[in-house]
Amino acid sequence: MITAEVKTCRTCRSEVVPSVATWNHGLCDSCYTWERDKEDRRETSKTQLEVRIDRWEKLCPEIYRKNSTDFIDASKFRLVTSWKFGSRGLLCSGDSRRGKTTSCWHLVHKLFILEARTFVGLSEPEFSILREKYSRQGTLEYWLNKCIAADVFFLDDIGHAASTARHMEELYHIIEKRTSWNKPIIATTQFTLQDIEDKSGKSSTTKTAMAILNRLLSFCDKVQF
Repeated sequence: MITAEVKTCRTCRSEVVPSVATWNHGLCDSCYTWERDKEDRRETSKTQLEVRIDRWEKLCPEIYRKNSTDFIDASKFRLVTSWKFGSRGLLCSGDSRRGKTTSCWHLVHKLFILEARTFVGLSEPEFSILREKYSRQGTLEYWLNKCIAADVFFLDDIGHAASTARHMEELYHIIEKRTSWNKPIIATTQFTLQDIEDKSGKSSTTKTAMAILNRLLSFCDKVQF
């Protein structure tokens, strides 16, 4: 009986018939399938990355995509952009034009493009406008749940919106749900607790405003600009 010549798979070193090895580029059937599937996965990942890059231009305001970071304190910028995704969020506070928002958008860019994290990013005034819009459309609950479910919720300029009771209650609902489920929040504000209290005065929203900021202070790492 003539015994067929065998060769060795270049990956797992198992024996393989020469014709099979030639057809599979020196691999056994199992290793060839693995390598082929790995290439498919790489192509799929590349395609998804390209999709995220295209989407980024629609999700991030142009000023923050093209804005120079030269005016930002380098140590503060590094603190923000080196934040690691986890249960604790990030709260950036300080005066206007210090680079809080620009730094946070650079962080979100990394999370979205490189780590494929889902996110909702908007300013508090935008939250107020969209809340009214979706309320009129009857889709408010769906939108609020989207804010809760995203990997990252980025809320810019806390304290810069009309503080109606409904606005504050629904914003607190998002923050309370996310912190309860260890889902991080990235936020910026120009105000301290005292600032918020003074701004709210004796209105019925004061208690909710305090609860929101206290929740963020408890569940976020802090960077003072």
